Amino acid sequence: MHALAISRWAFRRRVTVSEALVPLLRDGFTDLKTGEDQFDALLGVCGMLDVVLGGRPEMPPMPNERRLIEGWILGQR
Repeated sequence: MHALAISRWAFRRRVTVSEALVPLLRDGFTDLKTGEDQFDALLGVCGMLDVVLGGRPEMPPMPNERRLIEGWILGQR
């Protein structure tokens, strides 16, 4: 389910998926704790690329106070 969504996202954004990532997407990330970390890291990179490639704004619309509390990878001033 997530593999299809990630693959479609990559296709729409013209992002090339590395050969090493293909089996992880196809078969799922490992059952080990590191598998969850790898999946989370992949989604973080996809989110950052989406900002850089113009697919989403740097920050979602919300009050400035909340931005300071939660923090953001991109869009810090």
